[in-house]
Amino acid sequence: MPIDDDQEFDLDGVVVSLTDITETKQQADTLQSIFDNFPGGIVHYDETLRLASSNQQFRDLLEYSDELIADRPYLYDFFLFNARRGDYGPGDPEALALERYRKYDLKNHRCSNGVPRTAPISKPGARHCRQVV
Repeated sequence: MPIDDDQEFDLDGVVVSLTDITETKQQADTLQSIFDNFPGGIVHYDETLRLASSNQQFRDLLEYSDELIADRPYLYDFFLFNARRGDYGPGDPEALALERYRKYDLKNHRCSNGVPRTAPISKPGARHCRQVV
């Protein structure tokens, strides 16, 4: 039986495709649980360096409000926020934020010292990059 009796759209039928995502959903739930319960700050930025997700520890350690996080700021915006509240000392907040932002090799997502940016932030004011010893 045709689904388009008048043949207005020249449709003769419908194709339905189903995929079982149970395993993928379970893996996502497990990762989310680890993310939420990790005993330190975790943040994830998307390919445009906009906040994709963060855990509560990240917000608590750096004293970021839920409103700030809800806006999904870009990495530079976090630097600017920190500079405006005085985290980087005296000076022009935009210049201080830009100085920190430029230390990141954004093409390779590595710090200026060559270490991948994977270290969690363990305390307020901690460096985002591990030191090479």
